[in-house]
Amino acid sequence: MREPGFDDFAALWNEPEDTEQQGFERMARKARLQGRLHAYGDALVVVMIVGMSVAGVLLKPSGAMLAAGIVMAVTSIAITWQRRKIRQMTKTLDTSDRRAFVRSSVENAQANLRRATLSLVVFPASLPVAILFKIAWRNGGHLEHPLTELAHWATSLRGMIVLPIFFLVGCLTLRSRLKIKAELRRLEALEAAYRDEAESDRRDSA
Repeated sequence: MREPGFDDFAALWNEPEDTEQQGFERMARKARLQGRLHAYGDALVVVMIVGMSVAGVLLKPSGAMLAAGIVMAVTSIAITWQRRKIRQMTKTLDTSDRRAFVRSSVENAQANLRRATLSLVVFPASLPVAILFKIAWRNGGHLEHPLTELAHWATSLRGMIVLPIFFLVGCLTLRSRLKIKAELRRLEALEAAYRDEAESDRRDSA
């Protein structure tokens, strides 16, 4: 999570107020741009998944294709909608002053952590459905023994190539979550430091 992150704030710690404010606004614009780009990417994935589901059901209609297609389409739409709501936090970044921006950045990091956790949970659960959809497609829409078909696919050459790729994607998602969690802890510590600095300034001026 680098938008905005601990290093960005640390670089602005001793900057003049005008420069600091410009930095806050620059980081907020970057975060909002990244949020929009991720949203476009999610929308593209949903269109692809729903399109494949509909095409599969229309071209090779069967109960298996219909069931897998509905699960894939509904799941992708629901998860993308949830991720979109979480990502809306980037629009609430408050650049009015230092403490407000740090607080809103902490909330943004917490939203990013929830989004990464959601992806980490949903990805393994939806993978078997996608594989069964593909198997049913290759078998003309038929899927008599789902567990047996999954086992055969996993031990096939295709499965031995694809499964490590999915495992790598899962590891990258987990790594991203760990990085976001570490960044959140640093931002929370920075928020506490800003709060202590403000308390010290108030005591000095009293």
